[in-house]
Amino acid sequence: MDLDTLIRDCDPARKLVIPEADRADARQLRDKPQRSFDRTVGASWIGVAVAVTLAIAVIALVVVGHRQRNPPATPIPAARPIPPAARPLASILGVLRRPQTAADKAAESKLLGGAADRSLVRLAAVTPWGEQVILAPEKARTYDTLALLTAGVLPGGGVSSSGGLTAASIEAGEGRSLEGAGRNFAGGSTGVRLFIVVPDGVAKVVFVLPRQPVPSSVPGGPVYRHPLAVGVPVHNNVAFTQVNRECCDGNLVTRWYAADGQLIRTTGNPTDTNRLVATPKPAPETPRSRAAERNASTPNPVRALPRSGSPDSTFRIQWRLLLTDADYAITASGPIGDGCRGASGINARFGGGPNDVRGQLYGESIRGDRGTAAWCPGTYHLSVTVIDLGSAGALKQHPHPFGTAAFTVKR
Repeated sequence: MDLDTLIRDCDPARKLVIPEADRADARQLRDKPQRSFDRTVGASWIGVAVAVTLAIAVIALVVVGHRQRNPPATPIPAARPIPPAARPLASILGVLRRPQTAADKAAESKLLGGAADRSLVRLAAVTPWGEQVILAPEKARTYDTLALLTAGVLPGGGVSSSGGLTAASIEAGEGRSLEGAGRNFAGGSTGVRLFIVVPDGVAKVVFVLPRQPVPSSVPGGPVYRHPLAVGVPVHNNVAFTQVNRECCDGNLVTRWYAADGQLIRTTGNPTDTNRLVATPKPAPETPRSRAAERNASTPNPVRALPRSGSPDSTFRIQWRLLLTDADYAITASGPIGDGCRGASGINARFGGGPNDVRGQLYGESIRGDRGTAAWCPGTYHLSVTVIDLGSAGALKQHPHPFGTAAFTVKR
C-alpha cells in the first residue's frame, strides 16, 4: 500500500458531504458569531485529527521499512556439554566454554592425528606474523590435558605442538612454549616467539627475558646488559609475542596482571633473570687445531684406559679435542661375539656439544657386563673419526680416522 492511499483511508472526513451554502444561512451565521466560533473550533479539531492520522501512518511505514532492512539477529547456538574429564580445563579456560565457531572447525584441519576432541578445538588467535594459535584438549589422554599448537595460516604450513598441559600446570605458569624466529644458527636464533596459556582473570602477561639466555648449552653465547620485560594482552586465554632477542633455557619469568592492573602472580625465579653462569671457553688455537679445522683427519693421539681388563671391565676411550662441538664415530676390530660382546658391539657414533670445546679432554666409556654382554677375550683395535663439525658445519667428504687405540680383555 502506498502512502497516498494510506492517508486517504485514514482520513476521518473522507465521506463527509458538504452541502452548498445559501444566503440565508450566511446571514444567520453573521448574526450569531459565538456559534460560528464553535464551528471553527470543531473544524480545527478535525484538522488535528487528520494531522495525527498522517503522523501515525508515516511512523508505521518507517517502522515497517526498518524491520525489513534489519531482520532479527540469529541466536547464538548453545555450547555443547563439556565431557566430565575436560571440566578441570574448562573451569579455568573460558575459551573452552564458549560455543565452537566456524573458524574453530576450520582449525581442526591443522591437528596432527586423532588425539584431540574436535568438538573442543578452539582457534584462540592469529598472530601478527601469520600463525594460528590453537587449543585442543587431548582425547587420547581422556581430555585431562591440553595441547597448544601453532600452525601456519597457509595450507601446508608447519605445525608445532606443546602438549600434556593440565589445569594445575597451566595455573602454575608451565603452559608456555617458544620457537625460534629470525635467522637461525647452530645453538640458537636471532629472535624468539613466546606463547603461554593462562587461566581466566589474567588480562596481561609480561614476559621477562634473562640477560643470559642459554647458559647451560651455548658457551660464548650472548649476554645482554639488562633483562627485557615485554608486556602483551591476553586473547582467549593465550598471550604471545615475538622478540628480536635470544631466549631461553628454562629460566623464563612471567608476571600476570588482572584487568585493573593488579599483579596476580609471578612465575619462575626472578633472580635468574640477572644471573650469569660461566661457560667453558675454548683453549687458544694451536697449529694442530688450525690444521684440524682444514683437515679433520689431522693426527690426534687416542688412548684406551685401562690397557687391559676382564670381561666385565669398563674401558674409556679419550683424546684432547682439537675442534669445538664436533661429532665422532668409533669403529673396532677384534674378537667376534659368540655368546659374548665382540668388536661389533663397540661401533657407535657420539655427538659432541657446544660445551665440548677445543683443548678439553674428551672421552666415551664402553662397558662390559656379565653374561651375554661380557667382553669376548682378545685384543680390540679402535679407530676414531670426525663425522661432523657441529656449529662449524658439515664435512664435505668423509675423513680418515685421526687416531687409534687398543685394549685387551683377559679371561
